[in-house]
Amino acid sequence: MATLRIENFPDDLHEAIRKRALANGTSIRHEVIQVLRSHFPTPAVLRRRKAAYKRMLELHAKPPLTPGPHPPAEEMIREDRNR
Repeated sequence: MATLRIENFPDDLHEAIRKRALANGTSIRHEVIQVLRSHFPTPAVLRRRKAAYKRMLELHAKPPLTPGPHPPAEEMIREDRNR
């Protein structure tokens, strides 16, 4: 595993990360890794996201399973309440 060393790190940012780590019961190292992972996805994560997006587009392109048009949601809720 690689090592990352940061010199002249801003004190206020370090304190914010330290407080977040304390609140989450984790280490500063863990918090920094979590933030970096959320903002810099790996190639494997990007492939999974692209596959999920492609699947979503395929599902969206399929015709609906039931005939439409459907009544507005408010109308269906009102009908349910009146039963």
